[in-house]
Amino acid sequence: MTGTSSQDIYEKLRSMRLLVVDDSELVRSSLASWFASEGCAIETVATAEEGLRVLERRDCDIVIVDYRLPLMDGLELLERMPHAERRVVTILITAYLDEQVETRARELGVDAVLEKPMTTRSLEQTMARLLAEGPDEENR
Repeated sequence: MTGTSSQDIYEKLRSMRLLVVDDSELVRSSLASWFASEGCAIETVATAEEGLRVLERRDCDIVIVDYRLPLMDGLELLERMPHAERRVVTILITAYLDEQVETRARELGVDAVLEKPMTTRSLEQTMARLLAEGPDEENR
C-alpha cells in the first residue's frame, strides 16, 4: 500500500455505495458499523436473493459477498448480478476456500477472495489495493 493511507481509502469509499451479503448477523452488523463509522453508504442483506433485489434497484460500487449462503451461493449471486454501466468491485469472503472455489471465482472475474475469519485490517488492505487499481482493470 505504498503512499495510500486509511484516510485516503475512506475518502474514496465515502462517495461509493457498498453492499454486504452474508447470512451471519455478526458479520453484517460488524461491517455495517465499521463502514458507517467512516461515513460510508452501506447496505447489508442476509441472502443472495435479497442481494440480487438490491442490485436490481440500485447500482453498487463494491459488493462483498459470503460464499456459503442459503439457497444460492455467493458465486452464483455474482454470476447473476445485473451488469452495471460502471465497474463493480467484487470481494468474496469464505471460511470454505478450496481450489474449486478459487478457480470459479477467478473465472467469474471476482476481484479478491478473503478467507474467514478476516480482520477489518485485511479487508481495508484489500479494498485499498483494488481501489488503487482503478476502473480499467482487465479482468472485469
